[in-house]
Amino acid sequence: MIGCLSLRRHLADLAARDERLPGVIDDIPDLPVFRKLRTPNGRWKVTTLLDTGFQAEGMPVYSDEEFGVFLENFDLNEMDPLRVSGHGVMYDGNHRSKALLAKGIKLLPDEHVRINLKVDATNVEDYALAINNARRQLSAEQRRDLVIHQVTKRNWTQVRVAKALSITQGRVSQILTEYYSRPPTVPPHEPPEPGGVGRKPGPPGAPDPLTLPRLMWSGPAARLPKALDKLAKDLEACPPSRALVMLHRSDVASIRHRLLECIQVLEARGEVAGD
Repeated sequence: MIGCLSLRRHLADLAARDERLPGVIDDIPDLPVFRKLRTPNGRWKVTTLLDTGFQAEGMPVYSDEEFGVFLENFDLNEMDPLRVSGHGVMYDGNHRSKALLAKGIKLLPDEHVRINLKVDATNVEDYALAINNARRQLSAEQRRDLVIHQVTKRNWTQVRVAKALSITQGRVSQILTEYYSRPPTVPPHEPPEPGGVGRKPGPPGAPDPLTLPRLMWSGPAARLPKALDKLAKDLEACPPSRALVMLHRSDVASIRHRLLECIQVLEARGEVAGD
């Protein structure tokens, strides 16, 4: 953590590459976006900074136990500066800000805050992810999950993920190949109860829509059972390597059951028109 010499050197190198405005108050841009973060005498308000704090999505958050260890080893004199973007958002320093407040430190001099005007609303997520990845000692499993999250949930390109996490695009591609090729985990399936999936069971003796004679369906509804059967076969035959989003096979019967139940209700109301 903070006491690790190699990590300190790495962060020092990282800080040296990061643009920093001079630490005197006169050289900080006199803009409303920065004035609201500071006191009249030029101190940074930790609570206000934390209110603007940007959390990189997908980055693991400290558990209570982990934060307790972090707080125990926290030292203001060894703290890496908080980083603020050009649009007044603290994109690095959420845990440090919480530690400061826990120790009763509510104001900070300029030496503990760094402004990077290159960071704005269009790239703050990239910078936040990159600098947190450099500081946090993520396990191989956490880094893999982060890659998968950014691609599948955030729609990032492989190049963008590789740059933010300081890994090669080939490594990103390898992680995604392993992720998409692994067999799906099929949860235990329980047959749907009469009366509808996820609903309270119907009254005693209520018919199951799946057992109703198909002759009672008319118009467009008469073609749906056949189409649903074809959909089920297509889903079962689709290999995981060709599908980015897959339904578990156990879900097919439930989907079919619910749709057929909807058809029954609509026809009972006369809302399904015939040919």
